[in-house]
This record gives sequence, structure tokens and C-alpha cells, in this order.
Amino acid sequence: MGRPRGRDVRRREGRGGPHLEAVCRAFDAYTRGLLGASLHAGSSLHYADARLPEIQTRLDPATGVRDFALHVPLPTSKVRALPVRAAAGESLLSVQDLRTDYPTRGGGVLHAVDGVSFDIRAGETVGLVGESGCGKSTLSRTLLRLVNPAGGRIVFDGTDIALLSEKALKPWRRRVQMVFQDPYASLNPRRSVFDILESVLKVHGVTEREERRNRIAAILERVGLPADAARRFPNEFSGGQRQRIGIARALVLRPSLVVLDEPVSALDVSVQAQILNLLVELKEDFGLSYLFISHDLSVVRYIADRVMVMNKGQIVETGSHRDIWDRPQHPYTRSLIAAVPGVEQRKAA
Repeated sequence: MGRPRGRDVRRREGRGGPHLEAVCRAFDAYTRGLLGASLHAGSSLHYADARLPEIQTRLDPATGVRDFALHVPLPTSKVRALPVRAAAGESLLSVQDLRTDYPTRGGGVLHAVDGVSFDIRAGETVGLVGESGCGKSTLSRTLLRLVNPAGGRIVFDGTDIALLSEKALKPWRRRVQMVFQDPYASLNPRRSVFDILESVLKVHGVTEREERRNRIAAILERVGLPADAARRFPNEFSGGQRQRIGIARALVLRPSLVVLDEPVSALDVSVQAQILNLLVELKEDFGLSYLFISHDLSVVRYIADRVMVMNKGQIVETGSHRDIWDRPQHPYTRSLIAAVPGVEQRKAA
């Protein structure tokens, strides 16, 4: 725990007491920062109430010693959580009986997505949770038509895009974008950040070079990257910075809906908090809707207005971020929550 630049910063001597108690009693600012920036079973924090604490580094100019402080950023805008129940006609995305099948070696069929139906409202964040292999990523790729559905409807802003040809689908792709799980694998290492973002704009018909330059500069600044980021290559950035590039690539087209497939699972605790805070601000600034996919219920509890639980290709439960956690109805949902570290201790307290 807590080893910046290889230095053990735990100042509590002795080995007595439970591990968690030792961490909680640690006096070093960096260790306290890691704990404070972590989402865990006991955290009921929601994005509409406050931002996540972030670890900030400060350098003492006199001694050259680094110090670490836990900082809670103030919201740049007032964020409003949406109610669970959506009024008729307010859905940005309406998925109806969606099915995605894969052939198996024995000549059978795997129903990776099996009769899924749900809506996403304009300005809403819907969380999708479930264990690995339950169909979450296949569902996300089907929604973007990276995988073709076997049946059902994907109605986006009144148009069923499940029925569109590749040519007819192109204008809709810019309105639904995706941020991928792995910030290392999702960026071309042989192209500069500017080239990566410019190619997206070119493909989607932004013909004026000056407009492309302006949009790239604006979005890189908004996601918190330095001014020289555009001419650098992906290998020159940290994992968190690469994920910011992935977010910039999705938002440079000014979409309405962003599908986030495990966007923070590959990041460490301190960077995870920064990216989640950034996503909250961007949602409000750009009027976005999110489908946030994760196996981490604590993260989804913080970021989502409404949560769907997926198991074996089906949505088995849907509810508000509070109801899913505090009053789960389905046995699978209860088993997921019980598997979160610290839940049993929290219930016994």
C-alpha cells in the first residue's frame, strides 16, 4: 500500500490489528489519499451530491520533498440526478427485445444477448453491471452496430438503426460514440494524438482543416491534457492521460450518447477518481447521456442514475442506484453485492 516512487509511506509501526484498521490509521498523506479516493462498500457518495476526492502532489520548493494532499474538487456546474421513471417520449435510446447470437463449434448458437430491453433518457447515466462473460461488452458493441443483432430494435432518437445499411448508418455513428476499457490498446501507437483525432473528424466529413485544428485543441484542453499533447504519441502518456485521449476521441464528434465500456477498470485508484470526476463534468457541459458498463458495483453506484444488472445475456433487475444496492430483489444481484469486499462488515456494523 502507498508506495510512491518505491518509498514505503506507512508510518504506523508494528503488525498488530486487522489490515484495514492499519490502513485507516495510517498517518501519511499519500496513504490517506489512496483510501479517501477509493470507492468501497461503505461509500454512499453519488455524483449529484459531490465529487470524488483526488490526490494532489505538492513540491516543497525549500526542501524538494513531495507532499500529498486529499482534495475534493468543486463542481464547475450544478449536476442534477434524473429520476428513475422516464416520461413517455423522453427516451434518447430505446432497445427492444435485442438479441445477439454467436455460432458455437458444435453447430449450436450462443445467445450472448438474449431479449434485452431498456431505455436511456437524454441526460441520463445508466449503469450496466454483471460478471465477466455475462454479455455486457457484446451488448455495447451491438448497440454501436460493431456487431450485428440477430433480432430486436435499437431505436435511437426515433430511428431504428438496427435496420440501417452501413452507408445509411454512418451519419448516426457520430452521435453514438464509445470509450474503451484499455487505454493502451485502443490508441494507435504509430500516430500522434492530433492525427488520431483528426482522422475521426475527416471520416465524419469535417473538411475544413482550421475547424479540425480548433476542435482538437478545444477538446484536448477540456479533458485536461497539456497544450503540447496533440503532437505527442500515445506511449508518451500515462494510463490516465491515455484514457483522457480516448474520451477526447469520442467527444470530438459532439455525440449525444457515449458508451463507456469499463473505462476506469485499468486505472489505479487515484487516477480512477480523476476520470470519474471528469466524466461527470463532461456530461453536464456537453449534455451527454452515458451507458456506463462495469463489473464494479461501487463505481456504478457513484456514477449512475439508474442501474441494470445483467446475467447470462439477460437484464435480470433494474432500479435506481440506491435501490439496487440497498434493496436488491434478484438473487443474482444479491450475490454480486455480497461479493463486494467489506459488505458483510458493513451489514454487521
